Amino acid sequence: MVRRDQRINPKDAATLAHVVSAIMFLAMASAANITKTVEDLLLEIRDQVRVILPR
Repeated sequence: MVRRDQRINPKDAATLAHVVSAIMFLAMASAANITKTVEDLLLEIRDQVRVILPR
């Protein structure tokens, strides 16, 4: 999906994809998030990813 944005070159798109994957993994694996609902996790991930993607 990141590569579909023509403003992002292929190398940066690959790096952004890795960063997004890391954010998702950390949010889902963190013991601090054990009591959060799926919806809460999705909101947290969305908020974190939103700040790194170009608008």
